Amino acid sequence: MAMRKKLLAFTERLLALFLDNLYVKPKNVCRLLLHPGRFLGRSYFPEQKSKSKTAVLADQLRNILLYGDVDHFYYFYGLDVKRSGRRGDYVHYAVFSKRRDRLNLSSPFNSSCILRNKLYFGIFARAVGLTTPANVAYVRMPDVLLLETGEHVSLEKFVDTCEGNLFCKLLDGECGTGIFELEIRGRRIFIDGAEADAGILHARLCGGAFLMQERVKQHHSLDELYAGAVNTVRLVTVRDLRSGGIEVLPSILRVGANGSRVDNTSQGGIAVGFDLQTGRLNELGFFKPEFGLTTTVHPDSGIRFGTFVLPHLDTMIEQAKYFHSFLGMHSIGWDIALGEMGPIFIEGNDNWEINGHQDYEHGLMADFRRLFYE
Repeated sequence: MAMRKKLLAFTERLLALFLDNLYVKPKNVCRLLLHPGRFLGRSYFPEQKSKSKTAVLADQLRNILLYGDVDHFYYFYGLDVKRSGRRGDYVHYAVFSKRRDRLNLSSPFNSSCILRNKLYFGIFARAVGLTTPANVAYVRMPDVLLLETGEHVSLEKFVDTCEGNLFCKLLDGECGTGIFELEIRGRRIFIDGAEADAGILHARLCGGAFLMQERVKQHHSLDELYAGAVNTVRLVTVRDLRSGGIEVLPSILRVGANGSRVDNTSQGGIAVGFDLQTGRLNELGFFKPEFGLTTTVHPDSGIRFGTFVLPHLDTMIEQAKYFHSFLGMHSIGWDIALGEMGPIFIEGNDNWEINGHQDYEHGLMADFRRLFYE
């Protein structure tokens, strides 16, 4: 039986190797050549001396040869700029995601079921003494379950009896998809600030299972930076494979912008790194390319990022490490709001992405080799 399993595993690896070299890599070479935007993209650093387009194309072909795909964050990392010895500082996403998933999901103590369900996450976080947004209702249309009383009500009765500001989130949603703000005032319904009727609300809630939470009140300093969204820190904690200790990787603050009601960069937000010792933001904030490039000043508030200091930094790091200690995961990307009284844990992600944590100033290859391999 053991020999049969080994033979099966070897056969699977061999087939994967053939598939990768005879189909995946040639397909991605064709995609690269047919979609020149992958090597003729906009530079995040137009003031710097850039490589030739031929050199950029050669870099991306090299990525396909080594990793099976182009580096989709090539321009974000500033790899199109002429600098010596920097390419090897950055972890390719294909390498990172494969190793991240292997370490997180192959563990017999895998806790992804807690992290990937917003209701379970809140219950567990409160059980270990941490603050999370208050859960109001679980919705799977046509049923609304009031979580404080356990009562099942119709959507119409919920609207008749509820007052206040809520966030409605898909139970397993990611990257801000499916999130909308719901305000109910005297039976009047407002979705993302615009008045709506019960039919529109019903239609929005028919897309899956939703969790309704009270809107988080963030720290006044973050309101001053941008009040249109709850701005959150993406803090990454990693369990050292040798010592078992938990460390923090370079992390980012995500800030809403230009009228966005969420802070996700996929929805137009800005990502800004910060000093893990002082909480001071870096000078440069990054958009996703479809929304802009870089900025040193928030476009709405006019606040310079380099002058802003995050509140509750030490408490946030301490609590994230503490929470991680209860979960059988190697690495977790935490989404944490900062309230007047301290951190508020929004969610944890086992499938966090490394690209926001590597930027023009530094890659994470040294940390990756040290913490993701024994």
